[in-house]
Amino acid sequence: MSRSRSRLARLGSMFGPLLVLLGSVGAAAADDAPALARYFPKDGLLLYSEFDGLDAHASAWKRTAAYRMLNETPTGEMLRTVFVQTVDTMLADAGPSKPSAREIAEFFESLSRSGYAFGVTGALGGGRFSGAVVVRSAPRATWGKLLEQVSKMTGRVERVTREDGRRVTTGAMPNGGRWSWWFEKDDLVAAFDQGGEDAVEAIIARLTGKTPSAVDNPIRTALRKAENGIEPVMISFVDLASMPPTPPTLGLSGLKRIESRWGFQGEALASTTRVVAPAPRKGLLALLDQPGFTISEGLPIPEGVEEFSIFSFSPAKLYEGATALAREMQPEAAGQIEQIEGSVRATTGLDLRSEILGPMGPRMIFYSHGDRVAIPPTPYHSLAQWFLHLPRLTMMVEAKDEAGFARMADSMATLAERALTAEAEKNGLRGPLGFEKLPGGVRGFAFAPPLAVLPLPVGLEPTLRIENGFAAFSTSGEGAERAVKSAKRPIDPKFAKAIEGMPKTVNMLAVTDPSEYMPEIICNLPFFVQGMAMLGRSERNFPLAGLRIDIARKDIPKPADLRKYLFPSSAVISVDDEGLLLQTRDAVPNPSAASSAPVAVALLLPAVQSARTAARRAQSSNNLKQIMLALHNYHDAHGRFPAPAITDGEGKPLLSWRVAILPYLEQNALYEEFKLDEAWDSPHNKALIAKMPAVFASPNIQPPTPFSTFYQTFVGPGALYEKAGEGTKITDITDGSSNTVAVAEAGRAVVWSKPEDIEYDPDKMVPKLGGVGFPGGANVGFCDGSVRFLSSMLDPDLFRGLITKAGGEVVNID
Repeated sequence: MSRSRSRLARLGSMFGPLLVLLGSVGAAAADDAPALARYFPKDGLLLYSEFDGLDAHASAWKRTAAYRMLNETPTGEMLRTVFVQTVDTMLADAGPSKPSAREIAEFFESLSRSGYAFGVTGALGGGRFSGAVVVRSAPRATWGKLLEQVSKMTGRVERVTREDGRRVTTGAMPNGGRWSWWFEKDDLVAAFDQGGEDAVEAIIARLTGKTPSAVDNPIRTALRKAENGIEPVMISFVDLASMPPTPPTLGLSGLKRIESRWGFQGEALASTTRVVAPAPRKGLLALLDQPGFTISEGLPIPEGVEEFSIFSFSPAKLYEGATALAREMQPEAAGQIEQIEGSVRATTGLDLRSEILGPMGPRMIFYSHGDRVAIPPTPYHSLAQWFLHLPRLTMMVEAKDEAGFARMADSMATLAERALTAEAEKNGLRGPLGFEKLPGGVRGFAFAPPLAVLPLPVGLEPTLRIENGFAAFSTSGEGAERAVKSAKRPIDPKFAKAIEGMPKTVNMLAVTDPSEYMPEIICNLPFFVQGMAMLGRSERNFPLAGLRIDIARKDIPKPADLRKYLFPSSAVISVDDEGLLLQTRDAVPNPSAASSAPVAVALLLPAVQSARTAARRAQSSNNLKQIMLALHNYHDAHGRFPAPAITDGEGKPLLSWRVAILPYLEQNALYEEFKLDEAWDSPHNKALIAKMPAVFASPNIQPPTPFSTFYQTFVGPGALYEKAGEGTKITDITDGSSNTVAVAEAGRAVVWSKPEDIEYDPDKMVPKLGGVGFPGGANVGFCDGSVRFLSSMLDPDLFRGLITKAGGEVVNID
């Protein structure tokens, strides 16, 4: 069963996106089916995605190049044949109740033709959420069989026929939640919930009009409107404002949501994805405010170049913003920045800000040029191609101060010359390895060393040329000259369609030509799949070992037949008062660009999550710093750190050390409410648990028990605390206070007032840290008051040395 499950997962990842297109072959006319948004709430949506289905936009879909390629050439049937034969092979031993390949194809096709919606509400970080997936006009036989398979995999299920006639199947999820499914007329509804509202009852309440639905959600309504000629087929949005708060310094509170739409724009597949972060922006978001460039003024791209990328940002402004933010977040960063700038000045003789970054303008351009090279027929041709047909690459940087840019480039060239000469002399080579000035008084230089010193293929002559407001660095002198001569060239008509409907001022423009590679990729799909199967036959349990692609050569399209459907694709990023906007335009789904709204959201979310994780990690570090300061203030007042527990006369632990330091956390009123001669869970003290100070709360994940904390100390032989009833003096820490752990983010949470911490036994495995949930390690407070992040890959013996206070170990934490 597990093998069958894993193979189904592989199928989804391999062919799911492909069959979204396949499901459209012979698409039906549009219908007026009620909106799937009626299943979801109007308010409180954390994430929502709605796909109308291709049948609902049949007229617009049939005008696209992708539809015509699938239906006017053998491409559609070829893809379907490869899919069905591959799936049949992968599920050969999945059991008699397995769905067939054609049923799985119908599964995906029903999604692509009829549509689906997905939504989540609640608090994901707090473990309380609910949601649903709804598939319109789902084939009962196919979906019923698939869901029965899922029911068997998940264990015991309950089937109930409600009073309203709905037959609902419900099962338990591994994390303690519930999942349910039923057919609402022709729609399949799969709901889930954990710790929140009953998802089934909530959905039915919306369907019966008792509570408002997402049909009237203002964000959804706005996204469904046509914009820039795009007929929306799929919309999505993610609410970022409801995520846990981050330190104000980062400015991420201004990040509201990510919203996207994907659809049809004439013959193209188009998408827009907006990161909503309204101006004025602060912190990290302020780095988005960079100068753009106007497309209508021309694209400095030489004739013959088919693909290029243009970026617009001020290196000096970006550096100033980043260093200012670093200083605000970490005051000690100021010294590190000055040290870096001093090192640059000592090495180059130039000031990093004014003389290196200052002469650079905002525009940077990258492209390659030259003839296409065919697949080499022999190894000799391959070797010759590798050495003699090197990529002809060019990078252009706007030079707003040509003279200043030239001085900076000359300084860098001198440093490079010294390094290359020294390296050559180490290998017994002597000769001129310098950079030659360009003739005619043109600013710049070329690098062409003698063959006896450094052999380079003919035509490879790295050159920097500064002219017409640009500095062009190319693999050849001809390339650099062509680049600067094209600096004021008007836009090429062949690119006009690729940028149709794009903003006038943008910060990034990338144009690619899929006709150069996409036809060969599509036509060779049977070859790739069959080749993969043959290469894996020697591997045990390889799922494609028995695959035989049975397809006639006449049923495989020819690359030349597909090229006429392809045209340049584009991706544009712009920044305005509302935030950042990404727009794409493609002939077919293009792996080199974010060719659909869902893909763009998937690409952007990890970056947002990474920034939030870094912010919460910094917040947790700040919590530990406050706790460490309170411990030291306690030591100043009492001559020792607090004992790990407040005890009764017989030494029985009653309350945690976290209660003892409350007066030093500006929580004296709460401290006086505790009865120190009663246990943490006595009727009186138990009522105070809900008053846990924010400094003990995790900024990243919600512990399973309310008012619990991950901030704990070590108790055990040799640790900071040998036993519960005694405090430790600084003088007892003979290993050094900077090498001894006082408080750490533990692997599990405990009620904050309970006298329970991390148990340490030198004869057992070192305790696991990191319960706060940051990837790669945990924050740790040391007895000198400092806070550092310890990697989860830390050597166990080194970790023991940090736990003990007087073990005599020689520890180098760096």
